[in-house]
Amino acid sequence: MGCFFSKNGQVRTLSDDLEEPLPASAFSTRGAAHAWLQEIGLPQYGEAFDDAGFSDWDLLSCLTEADLDAITAHTGAVIPPGHRKKLLMASRQMGA
Repeated sequence: MGCFFSKNGQVRTLSDDLEEPLPASAFSTRGAAHAWLQEIGLPQYGEAFDDAGFSDWDLLSCLTEADLDAITAHTGAVIPPGHRKKLLMASRQMGA
């Protein structure tokens, strides 16, 4: 277990009221969407993808604009154009 100095100079360890980062295996238990979105840097959409039923690798590997529209319509999540582009590109790369 490592330690580090806080801003006030006290030595602290990870067990001192600090939240440890989750291992990669923790994401896989939450579903494919959470793991994939974490990997591409867009974890904020994990719940929306799960709620809309886009939580398995087959669906994630062939996302379309219509799918993103369906996720938005079903969950109310706003997915800006730049994030849409990143999601679609990552999906195509996964399916290749």
